[in-house]
Amino acid sequence: MQFEDGDGDQVLVGWAEIARYMGRGVRTVQRWHDTLGLPITRPAQRRRGAVMARRSRIDQWLQSLPLRNTGNGQETHGPGGVR
Repeated sequence: MQFEDGDGDQVLVGWAEIARYMGRGVRTVQRWHDTLGLPITRPAQRRRGAVMARRSRIDQWLQSLPLRNTGNGQETHGPGGVR
């Protein structure tokens, strides 16, 4: 269930949607949040429950990570060769 915020940025709702956008599994994306600071938000700053993320913040986060070799002669930003 994607929607746009007041600034026109797409908001991804739920771990599954965030993982789908990033091309990874839910557990991987949750681990990146816990260990690498993937920017997600929770309503009312709850520790558990619903999560949301802005696509632009995810993209900025990926670009801020060091380049890594994907093994096929290309380099990409992100852990584990994120696209």
